This record gives sequence, structure tokens and C-alpha cells, in this order.
Amino acid sequence: MKKILLFTGMLFACVAMQAQTIIFQENFDTYTAGDKIAVVNTNFTTWSAAPGGSEDATISAEQAASPSNSLKIVSGNDCVFPIANFTTGEYVIEFDYYVPSTGTGAYFNVLHNFAGTSSEWALECYFSNTGTGYLKVGKAADGEISFTYPSNQFFHMYIKIDLTEDEAKMEINNNQIHTWPYHYQANDTTGLVQLGGVNFFSAAPPDLTNGTYYVDNFKLRMDDVAVTENTESFKIYPNPATQTIHITGDNIQWIEMFNIVGQKIYSGTENSINIEPYASGTYFVKVTTPEGTVAKKVIKK
Repeated sequence: MKKILLFTGMLFACVAMQAQTIIFQENFDTYTAGDKIAVVNTNFTTWSAAPGGSEDATISAEQAASPSNSLKIVSGNDCVFPIANFTTGEYVIEFDYYVPSTGTGAYFNVLHNFAGTSSEWALECYFSNTGTGYLKVGKAADGEISFTYPSNQFFHMYIKIDLTEDEAKMEINNNQIHTWPYHYQANDTTGLVQLGGVNFFSAAPPDLTNGTYYVDNFKLRMDDVAVTENTESFKIYPNPATQTIHITGDNIQWIEMFNIVGQKIYSGTENSINIEPYASGTYFVKVTTPEGTVAKKVIKK
């Protein structure tokens, strides 16, 4: 099976703050039925990095959890939402899912890492067309966790991943299906503690081909517990800023800056960074010292 393609990672220190940051959300309603998602929204791609081709999923008005569109997956589609290779922090992946009983079923996966044939699958989730399914994580007798779901209607998928504590859980319509150590792979109990991406692939049990389903209200969010607010470590000013930020602190060895989806936009030792070319929004500055690595949020106005 073909699966996904992913960003570079960020490391954030912990802080006692429970607010959440929406990293990405998409309800597909601003597009026209028939649009290819990786063409109209470049945060998505396909396994072969071929937007607009047969692997690209299509915007559909046939079903919608919130008016008026959703993303339809059909035979041949292999739609990818790349995520940074996060290694610390707490994240939630959630979306609304519709599996028609007239189809063959559905499937999606979450990855630790993408590396061609050496990719690591964090989990695989299979749906028959009769309202039953199973989560595949770990191995041996407990490697497949059965569940039920309401077919022919949207239901809510919720996956919480705590990289710092190496914990994961999955819920369907607020009902807990399973909890497990996140480092488990889909077929093993050893693996990376890393969040790599989500893959909506056209598959269905038992032969893993020709799945048909709909995805709506896709969201990736992050607990701000993943971002340090320790003002004693280093300082950034001005913040918010419009042009240049300045970073001060003792024994700074390396500075990196990332956008909200984990793409690195600066690395080096200069303690002044010109942010004028970047879009308004939230960014993260990560500083490495002999004592370790910490990060802070920066707002570009």
C-alpha cells in the first residue's frame, strides 16, 4: 500500500498552559464540487506528489457534515495531509467520516514517519460497509481492536497523541475505542515516538482495494502545553512584531524558526531575524543552549 509524505520536525519544551492552537483546519466548503484538493489547497498532496492526477481526491457535494462539501475518496485515490515530524507535545487529529453501506468500506492511517518502503505506520483503521471495523495497532492477539460505527451518516473520529508521554487514544463519537503506547506501530510494538501525517487511501477490508468514503471538517490542533513560556530562558522582542525580531539570552548556540505547520523558515546563529516577508500569524522560535532546547511563540502582525 502507498502512504505518505511529511514535514520536518519541531521540539518544544513543556509548560503548564492548557489552551490549544489550531494548526490546520479544512471544511472543504470554499471549493467547487469537482475540484481536486491538492490543487486547490497545497497543504494536501498525493503519494506520488501529483496534484490533479488520479491519486488526488475530489471535492464533492454528495455528502457533507457541515454545508455544503466534503472530500470524497474513491478507487485510486491516495490523499495525503503531511504533518511535521513532531517529537514532543500533545496533538489531536479529528474529522467527520462517512462510510456508505452501498460502497466497499473505508480506511485511513496515521504515520510515525515516511521513508518510502521503510515508512512507519502508527496505526491503520479499517471500516467494512456494514457498520463494523477495526483499529490495527501493536501485534499478536490484541493487535486488532474491533469497533462499531454508524454507517450512512457522518460520525466523528478523534485521535489524541501525546508525544511527550508516549500515549495515544482513539474515539468514535466520543466513545473510547482504545488507548496504547504511541510508539507502537500498526504491526509491531516498537517504533518511533513521532507524528508524521495522515493518509486517506482508497482501501477497504478484506482485500484493501476500492474503498469509497467522505471526509469533512478535518482538523489538526496542538495543546499549547507543547510550547515553553519560560521567560527566563530567553527573550524575544518585539512580540508581536511586523519586521524584525531580536532574541536575547545566555549561551545561545543555535536558533531556528518554524511556521505553524512545522516548516523551518530560519536556522542559524544571528539573533535578529527579518520576518517582514512572512504572512501574518503564529510562528515558533526554538533556541538551543548548553542546558537544552526551548521554544516560544511569536506573532507576526
